[in-house]
Amino acid sequence: MTHHQQSHHSQYTIWHPSNWIGHRRAISFFIRRYLLRFTSLILCGFSALFIIPTDTVQANDQERFNNIEIRVIRPKYFTKSGKFELGLQGSAIVNHSFIYIFHGNMNLTYHLSEGIAFEGSGNFGVSVPRQEKNILQTRPFSIRTIIHRTQHVALGSFLITPVYGKFQLGSRLTYFDFFLTFGGGISGIEYTSDDCKSAEGGSKASRKAATTRVANYPTMAVGGGQKIFINKHVAIRWDINYMGFWSNTKDSVCNDNKQVTGRNELESNVSIKLGISRFF
Repeated sequence: MTHHQQSHHSQYTIWHPSNWIGHRRAISFFIRRYLLRFTSLILCGFSALFIIPTDTVQANDQERFNNIEIRVIRPKYFTKSGKFELGLQGSAIVNHSFIYIFHGNMNLTYHLSEGIAFEGSGNFGVSVPRQEKNILQTRPFSIRTIIHRTQHVALGSFLITPVYGKFQLGSRLTYFDFFLTFGGGISGIEYTSDDCKSAEGGSKASRKAATTRVANYPTMAVGGGQKIFINKHVAIRWDINYMGFWSNTKDSVCNDNKQVTGRNELESNVSIKLGISRFF
């Protein structure tokens, strides 16, 4: 083979399988190093478009749970349903101008449920004149006032307990409830000769001195109070009650004339009670 022939052969035999292998390696390197990086950048860019800020996520969660309330309800410390309550209280009737009235009170209550109960109660007590009454009886006034001395009260009541709660006093949790009362019964009003004015000329009223009489009047009562539980069997109880009764003016007349006609008048007592209750 001549030199010319060798040159011509080398001009047309550049491609060779070994050369393709080198090119393939170069292409593979380019794909791995540059194309994959470029693809990663593109994917990151698209992901950034769909990322929701944290504040937006929290706001959406808050809106989603706006109508949902989560509460922890602990069992009641003490249940009254199906139990009796026996109470002893001292009470004072505080709305009279000329006398103090102090009563002892006893009540027996049956709790149909935690919120509803029936109660029977009775009061009995004494009346003590105030200084103002004694002043009016002396000269130059010589005024004897007509006073409704409440000797006793008997009531049947319906109790509703709408509120039950607790408060912390130091390290101790104290439980309580509030209740409302609605009822009716009778009030025993005591009249004495001290209610009568002396007749002119110094003559005495026909009702003899030291004579007393008690008249019973229909009574309605409303009120409310609170029980503070010392333990599961004992509670401190206080009440405030309004008791209205219809008295007859004839009962306070100072003579025994049967022809005297009277009229019914609404009178009232406001009592405050404080005592202790035992549950069983």
